[in-house]
Amino acid sequence: FCPLGEISYNNIDCVMCPLGTYSPTTESSCIQCPVDTYSDSFGATECKKCPEGMTTDGSIGQTSCKCSLGCSECIIELNEETNKTIEKCLSCLPGFSYMNERCDICPSGFFSEGGVSVCESCPDLTWSYQGESSCRKCPENCEDCDKTTYVCKRCKTGYFITVSAVCK
Repeated sequence: FCPLGEISYNNIDCVMCPLGTYSPTTESSCIQCPVDTYSDSFGATECKKCPEGMTTDGSIGQTSCKCSLGCSECIIELNEETNKTIEKCLSCLPGFSYMNERCDICPSGFFSEGGVSVCESCPDLTWSYQGESSCRKCPENCEDCDKTTYVCKRCKTGYFITVSAVCK
């Protein structure tokens, strides 16, 4: 039999489980680490949980965790009170707002270039979907459109709104 964290190879030799896997018993196979856990050492007998706020993006068999959604750069710190590791986001991806060391997706009608910027409202005659890094121009011949969709609310003089919210 092989020690924990190792498996039998050809029933003769023992080999350590590779990164991203573990072997909690003396079974003959290494098991991939479950979602939101990882193994960063050979011969692991268990997987480590991702620090709070971090993820493996739904993947198994990982060797590390990633920053949470929207965070482009993060650090891990130990919370002295709870003795748990936590993620602190340092900057956000475009389309996300930075506040209190977190990243939140910009709602429709707002945009963000990322980094440590906050979501800004789209200027007049523009609109955006959720999570956008810039705003888009309202449809042609439109004088006022909904900032959260491209739907025209008022057409320029000489045009009318069709059923599909286009100015003709």
